[in-house]
Amino acid sequence: MFKLGIRFLNKLSFTRKFQVILFTLSLPILYASITIYIDNNSRIQLGSNKVIGLETINTLKPLTLLAAKHRGNLAQWFSGNKALDSTIRSLEQDMSENIRIAMNHLSNDLYPDAIRQQLSQLNQEWNRLKFDSINNENAIDAFLLHNAWIKRTDDLIRNIATQSSLNRDLNIATHKLMEMTVFALPQLQELLGQLRGIGAGAATKGSFDSKSFILASTALNKIESALTRVEYDFTLLQDISTAYVPRELQQAKARVKEFYSISNQKLIMPESPTISGNEYFSLGTDAIKQTSLLRDAINIIYQNELQKSERMMQQDLILSLGSFFLLFLISCYLFMSFKITVDYNARITQIMA
Repeated sequence: MFKLGIRFLNKLSFTRKFQVILFTLSLPILYASITIYIDNNSRIQLGSNKVIGLETINTLKPLTLLAAKHRGNLAQWFSGNKALDSTIRSLEQDMSENIRIAMNHLSNDLYPDAIRQQLSQLNQEWNRLKFDSINNENAIDAFLLHNAWIKRTDDLIRNIATQSSLNRDLNIATHKLMEMTVFALPQLQELLGQLRGIGAGAATKGSFDSKSFILASTALNKIESALTRVEYDFTLLQDISTAYVPRELQQAKARVKEFYSISNQKLIMPESPTISGNEYFSLGTDAIKQTSLLRDAINIIYQNELQKSERMMQQDLILSLGSFFLLFLISCYLFMSFKITVDYNARITQIMA
């Protein structure tokens, strides 16, 4: 069994034998080092992509909020509050600036052209939602067109979450933080925006028609379900760590529940709304603002967790490669010591002979 190895080593000089043995024993260390480097580097790149993806999504979120506010003000304008046209145009200017910022973020090599084309398409569609283009539309049609635009913006956000691997997280804590930041809280904000818009329009007009009443009632029911889901998710996060539950949660819940209660008591239940359009719009805006502050707080926690995870992976990579390099140096040192000892004993044997 050993003949082949013995024959091979006998052909080599004494020094070369040690070199071959050392090289052979170092191969597993080298292979393990390369494997660990590739694996950790891939994980670090994945973490970096998530940070980029979250930053991009944070530039897109203002688009949905501005569109919701544009929708709400437009609903009041259609109901007779013509003084809001300057506010609506100001929102359109803000939207143009935020779309430009979002386009700059999407220039990152992480994103394919298809995603950039999605945003370009949204920009073109937004031009058709501007005041000068839509003021001759039916109020309900304008409302639904805004809803559809926001839905397509959410689709773009989901594509970015997939492209940047934000939604591919096996860690339950960071996965829940991602869901709250990217999906759950923005969905609650959008539902609040829908109810604010249709409700403020009806309150300004003084009555509902059948379509607007159905839209308001549907949004109200969905808000209750969305808030229940948010509360449940925060319960799960609290079980993991109280650090994942910011103090903004209680204030946001209180404002949303207050808006829900007033919507039910002064908008849906009476024969006609018993609250003014401006007051109702202001209450809805406050609920959305508090929910936005909650999302901002969760976003900071999530970003910190991503950055912490990235730092830990970098430290693990340095520690692993450093350990293998140290083992290699120790192996070289011991083999050189062994060779020197053997050489010394060989000379002593020759002298004694």
